[in-house]
Amino acid sequence: MGFTRAELKAQAKEQLKGNVWMYFLISLVAGLITSASSALFGVGIIFIGYPVMMGLCVCVIMNMTYGEKPQIEMIFEPFKKCYWKAVGLMLVEGILICLWSLLLVVPGIIKAYSYAQALNILNENPDMSVMDCISASKEMMKGHKWDLFVLELSFILWLLLVTVTFGIAAIYVTPYIALTEMNFYHRIKGNSAAQQPTVEA
Repeated sequence: MGFTRAELKAQAKEQLKGNVWMYFLISLVAGLITSASSALFGVGIIFIGYPVMMGLCVCVIMNMTYGEKPQIEMIFEPFKKCYWKAVGLMLVEGILICLWSLLLVVPGIIKAYSYAQALNILNENPDMSVMDCISASKEMMKGHKWDLFVLELSFILWLLLVTVTFGIAAIYVTPYIALTEMNFYHRIKGNSAAQQPTVEA
């Protein structure tokens, strides 16, 4: 890699400064909408919950890596620019991963990492088709699946902190991990625009 995990985490910490509580508020709103859509409409989780969670986990986080302040309206971005593709992509990804998992657990995990950047790609390229986003993610993740796995594994102590604090630490840990992984996406696609000045981890 041309970058280190410490660099990605340092960027995430910088991007999160002053934004923790706003992100927490936005995540509460997104969670309430998702829960309500599931309870009231059954399949509403697919047609409302999925795009809202993409808005939270992709749109809000990506905007933060570009230096923007998190805003509640950001969770509705998928509805405006790629609604049906967002729904279709999450469904297709889920189906493909399930099918690969029927062979054995490991192939399903490998494919999940291959498809890991598809939603990020769709967010930045709403004109791309669902399958093109998946193909682009597979190409982007060649040689980087293990890197992402190790990056995620490096947060194990943070996740333990979430457990021992009965979830309270997730207020900080959740966006911290999400921003780090989004910085990973920017780096492997060769985007320097989102790279903030690094500090010591």
